[in-house]
Amino acid sequence: MEPRTRTILLILLGAALALGGGCVYLGIKAYNALYYVGSREEKPQLYAVPQPLALTPCSVERTNSGLSVELPWMGVVDEKQYEKVSRFRFDSGLSVLLGQIDETQGPIAMFREQDAETQRGLEAMLGREATASQYGFYEAMLNATPENITLGTHPGKVIGLRMILIMKEIMLPTGDAKLYSFRNESVKGFQIGGGSRRSVELLAFDSPHSGVAITVIPPKSPELRVSQDELNCIIQSIRPAEEPRE
Repeated sequence: MEPRTRTILLILLGAALALGGGCVYLGIKAYNALYYVGSREEKPQLYAVPQPLALTPCSVERTNSGLSVELPWMGVVDEKQYEKVSRFRFDSGLSVLLGQIDETQGPIAMFREQDAETQRGLEAMLGREATASQYGFYEAMLNATPENITLGTHPGKVIGLRMILIMKEIMLPTGDAKLYSFRNESVKGFQIGGGSRRSVELLAFDSPHSGVAITVIPPKSPELRVSQDELNCIIQSIRPAEEPRE
């Protein structure tokens, strides 16, 4: 046991002996409130970290946010363009959303809106990497697990970890959700979801601050599913829009 942890435990034990059983109860409640997030059996999605993917090429080109994306399906029956999102709907019932990732939205945008003192406090709690860029935030959040919270962790860091674990649980609401990391010659990022009929989100970054979010919404028909090979095909295809195809 580390000296700091041993000292904390001795202090807590001494206080409990001095003040009686009520203090023990309050101490346990305080520990659970701050440090206990949930066991691996209760919330397995919080213990998941991105696993690397092997990738393969595919065809059918779309473009959004300065990046070219290829989709492995034919039969587009509806296509709509919004300010930062493109939507494609296929005759199978499957839909794909292509949206921009930039620092005018999301957690980093909210961080940038704070005053200097608040930014320093958030950086101390969340870490410099998590507050430096969009990619850094997602990398920190998706790689965080309850195992990062120990008695030796500074209370400010504990609060920050709990904050990003809450966000992680929102993005991974079920224990069987898949989580992967990927990298090709042009982008790196994360796959959130997969292995079920739920929507899958691909976050691909061509810089720490920008990229494309690809949401694949499977068709309602139970016999039609999106395979991991198809998702790998999309990921492998992402590259700068002006980059020539080999």
